Amino acid sequence: MQFEKTAYKVKENEGVLSIPIVRTGDLTFKSSVLCFTRTMSAMVMDDFEERRNADDSRIIFLKGEKVKNCTVHINDDSVFEPEEEFQVHLGTPLGDHWSGALVGVSDMVTVIITNDEDAPTIEFEQTSYQVREPPGPDGIEVLNIKVVRSGDQDRTSKVRCSTRDGSAQSGVDYNPKSRVLKFTPGMDHILFKVEILSNEDREWHESFSLVLGPDDPVEAV
Repeated sequence: MQFEKTAYKVKENEGVLSIPIVRTGDLTFKSSVLCFTRTMSAMVMDDFEERRNADDSRIIFLKGEKVKNCTVHINDDSVFEPEEEFQVHLGTPLGDHWSGALVGVSDMVTVIITNDEDAPTIEFEQTSYQVREPPGPDGIEVLNIKVVRSGDQDRTSKVRCSTRDGSAQSGVDYNPKSRVLKFTPGMDHILFKVEILSNEDREWHESFSLVLGPDDPVEAV
């Protein structure tokens, strides 16, 4: 009896990891093996449910059975953490045959828990906005752009938001702006205000862009 692979990656929100154990040789007898966990950077209770090195963790193969799953429960939380690992081992084989049973060479699996879905993620709420040029000559229209943060909100995240010219020109059609948005713990959105200017030129639709960056965000993606 041995594992099929030496490593598995599991998303924290998947909840359950089923690891196949493959039995080879004479399958006409019943045999069994312990499948138990060992902590590494991932911790019991916080990150996964322990399988003890005891009889309640025994996987039993009945006559003719070739593959059985060793099931480990993964605990999900909303906190973003680096990838964490633990190990799953096979041991103490028993068999009804006179020769007993053996654990194969592949008797240990490394499990890596990922939780990218909890990463603090900052983005614009909408991909486009339409706004009328204010009546002139000195009119100003304020456009509120909602920047939202999802994922783990227990930390302080920062990202720069800036205007960028398109067919609309800064200083003529709108006031240029660039500032660092600071999301304090618990904050899920910030309004980035852009002033739209009136001018006397007769124009078709014009556009400009807003970008997050170019510097890398802090504690966010």
